[in-house]
Amino acid sequence: MNTMYDCIIIGGGMAGLTCAAHLTDSGLHVKVLEKNDRLGGRIRSFYDEDVTIETGASFLAGFYETAHKLVKDCGMDASSQKDSQETWLYRPTKPLGPIWPLSALKASPSLSRAGELRALRGVVSMLFDAKRLTTPAITRELKRFDNETVVTWGEKAFGKEAYQNVLEPMVRALFFWDCAHTSRGLVPPIIKGVMEDRHFYRLPSGMSSLPSAIGDKVPHALNTQVDAVRAESPHLYRVDTSQGTFSAKSVVVASPAQDAIRILTGGGLHCSKSLNAIDYSSVTVGIIKTSVSDDLGVGNRTIVISSEYVTPLVAIKVIQTKSKPAYIRFYWRAQGSLEQQHLQRELVNQLTRMNLPSVADAARRGEVVDAVRWDTAIPVFDVGSVTRTTAARFEDGLPPGVFLAGDYMKAPHLEGAAVSGVQAATRVLAHVSDYT
Repeated sequence: MNTMYDCIIIGGGMAGLTCAAHLTDSGLHVKVLEKNDRLGGRIRSFYDEDVTIETGASFLAGFYETAHKLVKDCGMDASSQKDSQETWLYRPTKPLGPIWPLSALKASPSLSRAGELRALRGVVSMLFDAKRLTTPAITRELKRFDNETVVTWGEKAFGKEAYQNVLEPMVRALFFWDCAHTSRGLVPPIIKGVMEDRHFYRLPSGMSSLPSAIGDKVPHALNTQVDAVRAESPHLYRVDTSQGTFSAKSVVVASPAQDAIRILTGGGLHCSKSLNAIDYSSVTVGIIKTSVSDDLGVGNRTIVISSEYVTPLVAIKVIQTKSKPAYIRFYWRAQGSLEQQHLQRELVNQLTRMNLPSVADAARRGEVVDAVRWDTAIPVFDVGSVTRTTAARFEDGLPPGVFLAGDYMKAPHLEGAAVSGVQAATRVLAHVSDYT
């Protein structure tokens, strides 16, 4: 391949696509190389007739400023769709009851009266912390909270009952974070965005419509496995792939940390200790389609599982409309096998133990139509990680034209990925400008 690119971007997730979009808009000749058969990274929408179900990142919070700008720049509805995310809790000793929106707690059987009062105290504490956050001071403030896990802080602020049955299951269901390995420093900006905006935003045509729209204007190659990046000179790099070798003045590696390490070391390049320290959590998401059109008794809402109930099942959501098949989306902490019958059998068993006979029967009579295991999609931000990430020099030791992008560099959500993509694009522009 004799074409000389201004930049090769390795990875077609939101970090890589945001970087590519900025560089393309700036007039640079770029190409995105993606190892999978689709763009989007952990954005993944399932489409069936006129039904859209998210099996990856499912929303944009109001404070995702860079991501919202990207949506607008793609000519899409920047305001998206507001969704109240009605959520109910399963506890083995209590009837199903709402825990979100928070106003529903007053009439919910999910908590005792004492638990409700402690939950309200915890909410007031979270709001106080979130209100103090301003853009100029956010890094300094987050470091102040980066000294304990969500578990330690949550049990103190909410009490054990409210923590186990409100905060912890919501965090697991919305972000797939393991609270025992997540720094409290991640909580205030999330709470600030949720409380101030009070809604999550979704794209009318599914979240996958965003990477698809970017892909329409950015040159890319799918099913392209990158083996190594080799530095020929400060302004000439060779990218060895399953489809041949690409040449570029600069390279952005926008892959999960483990892939980035493999690609860089494969070409004899150095990897910083910061990059080697990144770890990820795993979650399996699946969808069962069933012909059952009767009311399943749980409505169109998410049911999260209390942490006091020991099960790998994190949450389920029933999507049901009149005269149409029902869909059951389910989240597991991890599943070694994605074999459909295994997933279906395990889900039916769990729903039966939870005394949800209608949902269990619907799952038994349906079929698994989609399943994905996310192994390198959600970086772990443990205690001290906010401080370390702020100070980390991920690109130490790399040649002047090789840059990194990924949410592990900022925060484990779409805004973190988008911001890192913008920053990588800024560095590429400066490097290419020096070359010319």
